[in-house]
Amino acid sequence: MTSLFIDYASAASYTYLNQDVTAYTAPAGSLTYYGTTPQKYKTAAVHPKTCGSPSSGTIFPFGAVIKTSTVLKTPSGTSMQYFTVEDMGDVFCSRGLTRQWFDIYFGYTSSDINQANLFGIKTVSYTVTY
Repeated sequence: MTSLFIDYASAASYTYLNQDVTAYTAPAGSLTYYGTTPQKYKTAAVHPKTCGSPSSGTIFPFGAVIKTSTVLKTPSGTSMQYFTVEDMGDVFCSRGLTRQWFDIYFGYTSSDINQANLFGIKTVSYTVTY
């Protein structure tokens, strides 16, 4: 069983500046790339290691923790700053997003879809630890 806890004493941290962040939704009951149930405002999707090749895995490993340098807010005012890599998005890297972009899971209801669309594309700096 894979642990979602990071031993920060031996973990590596990498900082990325001015990266895109977006929001996504998925139908109820959907699983992430790694087979987990996505958690609203917590699950992050990232690019594959090799664009166009989902079998290459994600650029950051499963369970990596992303901490943004500033608090992000949903259009309805929910604060977000910590995210866990559990999913893969923009598999073909065709959306014109920065290479270390990440996508935040917003849920599955029509209201969640509206909130994700309103969130749009933001620019953020962050540290990822794994």
